[in-house]
Amino acid sequence: MGIGKKGFPLVEIIVSLAIMTIVAGAVGAFVVAGNNSYMRGNKELTLQEEAQLTANQMIDLIIDVEKGISFSNLTDQEAVDVDGNVAKDVNGMEVTNASVSELRLINNDNSYMIRWQGGAGADYADANQVYLYEVTNSKDAEGKLVVGDFDAAKPALMAEHVSSFSVDLSQVEEKRVVKLKLSFKTGNRKFEMANNITVRNKVVINN
Repeated sequence: MGIGKKGFPLVEIIVSLAIMTIVAGAVGAFVVAGNNSYMRGNKELTLQEEAQLTANQMIDLIIDVEKGISFSNLTDQEAVDVDGNVAKDVNGMEVTNASVSELRLINNDNSYMIRWQGGAGADYADANQVYLYEVTNSKDAEGKLVVGDFDAAKPALMAEHVSSFSVDLSQVEEKRVVKLKLSFKTGNRKFEMANNITVRNKVVINN
């Protein structure tokens, strides 16, 4: 150090480092908070997109139903996986006590079943999923419609994270209106949809 030149006192250096640490911590906290907010918003947006896509697919099928429609809530049912096999819980046991909701749409040529499976006595990976089944119809010797066997059809996964699925058919025969409700949930994010759908054809409620 040259004569007549002075360095920074130790106290000033310590104070400067302390201030820099505080500023850096504040900036870091701001970045983390912003990132968490973005992630929450991104998850919610993804959930809304999934809900809208699922609802659109269901609405398209419901609008065009030609012959009959039915909806049922069932208990103690077998849950399935995407391959159509009986789903298993975390302990490797087959899930046979799931809550299931089924919407059946009967057409002239092809018929569809939208099947939601919910909770059971134990957790399983395939819970809260919606599957679509499609079967080909035929006619008997008298020319009457014979609906294909849904039990023999392979499911196609429509949606995940569906916490509830309900259909109100109370106005379908008189006003041709089907009320569809869907709830989606993942983590602490929730999203609900409700649609009133007017079908094109006059249909009956099947037992």
